[in-house]
Amino acid sequence: MSSALLLYCRAGFENESAQEIEASAHAAGIAGKARFDGGAAFVVFAADAAESALRDGVRWRELVFARQCLVAFAHLPKLARNDRATPILAALRERGENFREIWAEAPDSDAGKQLAPLCKSFGNALVGALKKAQLLDARAPGRLHVFFPQGDEVYLCTADPEICAPWPQGIPRLKFPREAPSRSTLKLEEAFLTLLDDGERARWLKAGMTAVDLGAAPGGWTYQLVRRSIRVVAVDNGPMDRTLLEFRAGTTSARGWLPLSTRETCGLAGLRHGRATAPRRRVDRTLAATGLVPPRYLQSETADEKALRRGAAMPRARARDRGYRARQAALSRPRGNHGFRGFRRAAAKALNRLMAQPRNSL
Repeated sequence: MSSALLLYCRAGFENESAQEIEASAHAAGIAGKARFDGGAAFVVFAADAAESALRDGVRWRELVFARQCLVAFAHLPKLARNDRATPILAALRERGENFREIWAEAPDSDAGKQLAPLCKSFGNALVGALKKAQLLDARAPGRLHVFFPQGDEVYLCTADPEICAPWPQGIPRLKFPREAPSRSTLKLEEAFLTLLDDGERARWLKAGMTAVDLGAAPGGWTYQLVRRSIRVVAVDNGPMDRTLLEFRAGTTSARGWLPLSTRETCGLAGLRHGRATAPRRRVDRTLAATGLVPPRYLQSETADEKALRRGAAMPRARARDRGYRARQAALSRPRGNHGFRGFRRAAAKALNRLMAQPRNSL
């Protein structure tokens, strides 16, 4: 076959991936045509260009819809199901290139999932055959991808591990952290892995930086930042998960990175609908001015309503306490907007606090 690119994508996004690769190749001065089948979860871009031009002209990280981008050098249709290895070995011998490792893969589609057992067993058998043929070398720069769209069809591709996706099928298999409060934490972790390279992650996710998480509850994205020792201003009109307050990364407690006093930072405190009451049926003096409630004071909305109807009041002011007036009556819960005004005020305060910091601290 002529030089081509094989791109993995999510099933149903083949058309978008095809348009994207054609536009990217055209911008790099490479002419070609993309072809695909709906729901196949991969796209083939046939081009009239050398492999080096394809490898240098189109990069996986510059594409949005492609999970993986490989240079395909052989297409073997109608393989005999009782002997797939012989034609594959013949094509590899003809190419005369050694590979450091082999990945046998199938599309991430309903049909491709049925090929997973074949990929696992055939991949193990092919490793032994290539070792015997002396086509495997741990010092070789390239990686061999054996891609099965169907059981009797295969694409042979080469990949540079430095510029191609480092996960089989281009999908990072992430394990849900036990301490994380929600599964949304995996979405941000996947974005960090797929959208940023190692250098960008090192520059933009440094320990000690400050980040603002608007709409943070219950704290899935905040968790990803805190575990990287980033100071987080988390703002939401719902409570944050309490486990975040005790979360530890290594030997340092999250309390050491993130001050929880609401006079200084929004931190990991949740923003309630209106004012909150402390356990002694009084509005907490520290929080009434900021509209923020630490998790230890969070109660059900029914409990808040009952306390407010009883006319909960703030304790007497003292000289060292600022931001409130002595014996100020508790404010009733705002109606209709579900506390959006308080959320907006708290978000504005958090952003203003960040903007006031020295530029070199951001």
